[in-house]
Amino acid sequence: MQRRRSLLSLSQVSLVSIAILFLFAVSLATAQTGNTLYTFTGGADGSWPKAGVVFGPDGNLYGATQYGGAYTFGTVYEVTHSGGTWSETVIYNFTDVNDGAGPIGSIAFDAAGNIYGTTAFGNRNGTVFELVHNPDGTWSASQLYSFTGGDDGQEPLTGVVIDKAGNLYGTTGLGGTSGNGVVYELSPNGDGTWAQKVIYAFGSVSGGLIVPTSALLIDASGNLYGAAETDSTSGSIYELSPNSGGSWTEQILYSFTGKGDGGEPEILTFGGPNTLFGGAGGGGKTSTKCSPLGCGTIFRLTRSTGGSWHFNLLYQFDGTTGAGPNGIVVDPSGNLFGTTLNGGPSFGVAFELKRGSTGQGWTYSLLYDFGVDGGGIEPMGLILKQDHVFGTALSTTTCYLCGTVWEVTP
Repeated sequence: MQRRRSLLSLSQVSLVSIAILFLFAVSLATAQTGNTLYTFTGGADGSWPKAGVVFGPDGNLYGATQYGGAYTFGTVYEVTHSGGTWSETVIYNFTDVNDGAGPIGSIAFDAAGNIYGTTAFGNRNGTVFELVHNPDGTWSASQLYSFTGGDDGQEPLTGVVIDKAGNLYGTTGLGGTSGNGVVYELSPNGDGTWAQKVIYAFGSVSGGLIVPTSALLIDASGNLYGAAETDSTSGSIYELSPNSGGSWTEQILYSFTGKGDGGEPEILTFGGPNTLFGGAGGGGKTSTKCSPLGCGTIFRLTRSTGGSWHFNLLYQFDGTTGAGPNGIVVDPSGNLFGTTLNGGPSFGVAFELKRGSTGQGWTYSLLYDFGVDGGGIEPMGLILKQDHVFGTALSTTTCYLCGTVWEVTP
C-alpha cells in the first residue's frame, strides 16, 4: 500500500514518568528517570522539534524546530547544561529569504563544527543550508541549494549525511522524473558554490522503490542505505553503491511482507560495519492499540562474507509494549534503545532490547512510559550518550506542537 506522509502528520509520544509493569509478560528493567530538559513555548524559542537532537562537538545538544522563532519560519537551537539546569538558545532564525523555511530533518555536523540541514518550504520547494560558526560565537547561514520541484526533487524532509570528501547526500519526498522523490548528492565546487546531482529517482523502475521513508545512512566506503515504499511489497531496505564512473548501483537488501516480519520500514541505524538495525512501523502483531497495518517490529540485517544480506526478526510489538517504532540506537555492547510512536500504557514508550549472552535472543524492557505525568507525548528521534537517552517530543503542558527536549537516565 502506497502511503505518502504529510509534512504535518503527527505521532504520539513524549517522555515523562516511570512505569513499572508487573502485569505484562515482558521482562522489565530497573526503573528509569525521565526528565524534561526544556519545553518550547511556540514563540521566539521555536515550535515542533520534530527531528530530534544531536550532540555537537562541544557536547551540547542541537536541533531544529520547524516553526516559531523570530520570523516564524523555524530555528536551529542549542540546549546546554550548567549548574544542574538546562537552557535553550536559538542560534539561528530562518527568514525564508536566502536561507529557507521550515527546517524539518535532522541536522549534521562536519569535522569543522559547521551545521548542515534541510528546510521543507524554503523557496516553496525546499533547500539545503549550512550554518558556519563564527569566531565571535554567532552563526552565519548559507543556502547551498534550492530545489526547483522538477527532476531535481522537492521537499527534502530527512536532513543530509556527509561523506569523507565533504559531499552531502539526502532524499526528497516529491519531485524527480516520476514525482516520487529522489536521492541527491551536493558537491562543493571550490568557489563557494555547490553542484546538485540526482543519483536515484524513486518510481523510475516498475516494481521497484517508489517513495523514500527514512533518512539515509552512509558507511565508510560511501555506500548509502535507506528504506522506501515499493510497488509490490510492504517496503524495502536498499543500498546505493558508487561506481568509478560516477554512476550508482541500487541493491534491494530486504523486502517486507507486511506480516510477521513487519511492514512500512522507516528507521535504520548501523550496528557495525556489516550490520543494520531498523524498525518497521507496521506488520507483526495486531492490536486495538496499533494501526490497522500492525504494531511493528524491530529487525536486523547482516552482510555475509559473500556480500549477501540476511534478515533476522528481533521483536514484535503488541500494543501494550509499544506500537510503531520511530527511533532506535545501539550502545557499545550491542543492546538496542528505542521509542515507539504509540502503544504502551499511555502514548508510546522508551524501550531497551538487550542482546543475549550468546548474541542470540533479545529481552524487551520498558524504560519509560510517555504521557503519564504531563511531560510530553509523541517522541521524535533519539540519541544515546553513555547510558542516557535523549530525544524530543510533543508537549502536553504548552501548545501541542511546541514540543520538549527530554532525557531518560538510569
